[in-house]
Amino acid sequence: MKLTKRQTLLGVTLSISAPYLIFLLVGYIISKPPKDFQYQSSYFIIFHLTWPVYLVGAIFTFLLYALCVIVVRKIRKK
Repeated sequence: MKLTKRQTLLGVTLSISAPYLIFLLVGYIISKPPKDFQYQSSYFIIFHLTWPVYLVGAIFTFLLYALCVIVVRKIRKK
């Protein structure tokens, strides 16, 4: 089963934006320590999103999207 052009474009858009949005969300969560941070934690978390990690995330997101489209098609066919 092939994806239509519209589904492929939507999948590519989703796979490009999803890893970046996850990176922003995790960065926001890490940047907001609790009020008593100096008493509860004695280490710092460093979070890096390098381009290979971003590429793997984008490919994984696209494959997951394509799998979901194929499953929905099979369910609707029945």
